[in-house]
Amino acid sequence: MTLSSTIAASCSSRPERAAARPACWSPCFVRALIDQNIPPDRLVAVTFTRKAAAELIGRIRSELEKQGRADLARSLDASAIGTIHGCAGG
Repeated sequence: MTLSSTIAASCSSRPERAAARPACWSPCFVRALIDQNIPPDRLVAVTFTRKAAAELIGRIRSELEKQGRADLARSLDASAIGTIHGCAGG
């Protein structure tokens, strides 16, 4: 199973909320980082607003720390999580 299909499957119970809510996506990314050993520098998430990107990063980091993975929480800065403009370098 690919990362994208894992995330889609995890959030498919409420698809109308999945795209708009960092609360839905953060557990998916945490599972990918911990269970699937996806390196943080391979994690990509594109949001519409900086506020949503910051919330997503905060939720992922908080959950990683709760699960005793401060190492992954610290390395989360290597992830490409941001707005479409920020991820595109614009």
